[in-house]
Parts: sequence; structure tokens; C-alpha cells
Amino acid sequence: MSQQTTALMLGGVLPALMFGFSNIFIKVSNSSGISTSAYVTIVGVAVTLVGIISGFTAEQNFMVNSKSIFFALCVGVTWALGQLMIALALQKFPIPLSVISPIFNSNTLVTVLIALIIFNEWTQVSMGWLCTGAFLTTIGSIVVARSLV
Repeated sequence: MSQQTTALMLGGVLPALMFGFSNIFIKVSNSSGISTSAYVTIVGVAVTLVGIISGFTAEQNFMVNSKSIFFALCVGVTWALGQLMIALALQKFPIPLSVISPIFNSNTLVTVLIALIIFNEWTQVSMGWLCTGAFLTTIGSIVVARSLV
């Protein structure tokens, strides 16, 4: 298997599966009578445990600096707030997970746009294919949102 294929599997396909299952667990957890604050706290404990375990199993030392700490905290805060909003929507409104999941997973469009600008990734990708995929993702989200009856 080529390095590019391995990277796409490790960084794309497998996380897609994990995030897909995590969305199911969001719905089940929030349908089972948990408060949103307890939900986010317990998810945070699980994230912490995964981090600790990976520290013992990965072939890296536990390395940080003030810049990496700041941005890692930004990841945690933005991700936790997103999770909190999903949990609130599922608990407070009769919205199907199958409808909101494709919409909140349109976050890829935000990432693509920012990465193209900040990291100059527009020099590394075929903009035609990227724009076509972004357009189809947008159309898909619109179609999914309109699926509510």
C-alpha cells in the first residue's frame, strides 16, 4: 500500500467510521437522560483517557510548548462547544440525527476554505476537483435539510 493510500485510510476513512459511530453514540447517550454538561464532561474524560493511553503506546515523547498548548486548547474548546450544541439540539428539538449530522459535518467546507488560505494548500490540490467536491457537499447539505417532513 502506498504512503498516500495509507494516509487516506488512517486520516480519512478510519476517522470517518469513528465519527460516524460517535454520532450514533451522541444520539443514544442524549436520548437516555444525560444532562448536556455531564455528557460533555464524560466525553472529555474519554478523550483524556485516549490521550494518556496513546502516550504510552505511541512512539513519541510527550512534547508541548506554549503555542501547541494554546492551539490544542482551542481544538478542545471549539470541539466541545460543537458537541454541546449537537447534544442540545438532539435533546430540545425533534430533529433526526440523520438530518443534522450531514449538516454539521459540512464543517469540512470551513476547514477547506481556511486551509486553502492559511496553509497555502491551494498550491497542493486540484482546485477544479476541490471546488466540485465542495459544491456537491453544499448541495448535499441543502438537500438533506429539505428532507424534513
